[in-house]
Amino acid sequence: MRLCFGFFLVLLSFCASAQQCTRYVMMNAFDEKAHQPIDGLKASDFMAKLDGRPVAISGVTQQLNNRVLVLVEAKMQKGYPGVTGLAENVTQQARNAPDGRPIAFGAFGTHALLTDGFLSEKSARARAIDDVLARQQSMEAKSGLYDALHEALLLFGGHQPGDTILLVSDGHDSKSTISSSDITRELMAAGVRLNILTGEFGYEFTHPGARKPAKGTMSNTLRLLTWDDGLRPFADRTGGIYGSSPERALESSWSGYLVELQLPAKTDNTKLEVEVRDTSGKPSKDIWVKHPPQLAPCAASVAAR
Repeated sequence: MRLCFGFFLVLLSFCASAQQCTRYVMMNAFDEKAHQPIDGLKASDFMAKLDGRPVAISGVTQQLNNRVLVLVEAKMQKGYPGVTGLAENVTQQARNAPDGRPIAFGAFGTHALLTDGFLSEKSARARAIDDVLARQQSMEAKSGLYDALHEALLLFGGHQPGDTILLVSDGHDSKSTISSSDITRELMAAGVRLNILTGEFGYEFTHPGARKPAKGTMSNTLRLLTWDDGLRPFADRTGGIYGSSPERALESSWSGYLVELQLPAKTDNTKLEVEVRDTSGKPSKDIWVKHPPQLAPCAASVAAR
């Protein structure tokens, strides 16, 4: 009888574990008033809910060395007013990033040109970026933005926690064979965070619903770049940042918290809520957590084409 009871407990434990999956989700925490990122948070500082039900947080990692793919619209490298400097700035950051940082680079117009993979050695990475830039000079100005994002996702191959695309684009698409809804589903399924820089300087960085300062306001904090707000939903759906100080664009793609969530195995586009506790253990009103609002099913993956 004891043997049977012990076997039953083992079976029950196995079934319970089979009904859960571990998801790693990238998040950023910001001070509501100063709009500055907050460092040093622990797993016990976070509170998460899925469709209103608490979910366990197994761990939090802040010091990341995640893969980053820098994807720049080719016409931004060709003298378009107001954006050439932005594209060149981000490209230089990718070229000069220190050894050990796994970075891929791509430029796109009618089609995408990408490095062969993620390069951690600085000199090899610089040569690969220069090769892409030399080949993109012959591209037409028409933009296949969604197709380029699709190709970028395929370059990641198997998903690794923290994977991030840093996109520099004006947001217009005139050439893609896939739709914006298609690429939205692919981004969510892949679990890749999309950070976006676009167009000209405009407002300070604020989250949706917050009061925006007067147009043209500049500061040393994070800044919202407003050329085409049509791109913002892509960043929001992945938990990415839409707009940041251009000088810190690549650094922002390494920033944030990798939060380990224990979720029901049947998670299917459910609503995720994350807050940070204050000193009394209640949700803080002074900290805003940027995270994906929904999570794709645990078994989701990007379909190759």
